[in-house]
Amino acid sequence: IAYYYRGHRPASEDDFVDFLAAMMRLSRGTLGMGWVRDVLSVSGLTSTQSEAIQYRIEQAGVNLRDIQWDSAPYNTRIERSESYIKRRQRILEQLERDEPIIYITGMEGSGKSTLAVFVLQELDRLRRFEGTANPWIDYEYIVWVELQYSEEPLKNALREVLRKTLGTIQDIPNLSTYPEPEVINIFFEAISQHNILIVFDRFEQVPKNTAFDFVRRFATRDRMLTNLILLTREE
Repeated sequence: IAYYYRGHRPASEDDFVDFLAAMMRLSRGTLGMGWVRDVLSVSGLTSTQSEAIQYRIEQAGVNLRDIQWDSAPYNTRIERSESYIKRRQRILEQLERDEPIIYITGMEGSGKSTLAVFVLQELDRLRRFEGTANPWIDYEYIVWVELQYSEEPLKNALREVLRKTLGTIQDIPNLSTYPEPEVINIFFEAISQHNILIVFDRFEQVPKNTAFDFVRRFATRDRMLTNLILLTREE
């Protein structure tokens, strides 16, 4: 690919971004941002151009860099698994009914991430082949955030969602010094008019009281277009 790009430059940078993103989708998760960086490193581009392309790909649809493919392998066995196909269909039906929160629970290594990836890939396929025939799948953004162990994991996750989505089109403050309750309020206000699908992986990192309050508020929200998929070990 790098050889082709150096010898036969696409008509524009947009073409190259589209081509790399399409390869990532077609690979069903085998190719991630590490692969993109490898291609860019030998493509003859300047570091500024490479960074710009990486940023654009990260912002396009599912942020594949943040999906832990090693812990969520996607292979033919999983793709053909009747159990996964049924569970995927059930989640898609929940999204079509606009259920605000969808839970995927189970022990570590039980396939929660794999199932969520399976759902997102099917959403991508439906969006490409059916388009506006199914408006419920036409999300402005699909963003995946893996929560990390910290003092305020939910605050950090919400900041990451805003940075990866609305931060690309409007001025979002840094929020690092804001208290968590204020960040939560800013989050709900910011997404109120946007159609976003958010996947929170390892949601059990959030303290229970904070998690319950956030989930309750999300579930009883006034008419909001955003949906939330929670991957958690906690029932």
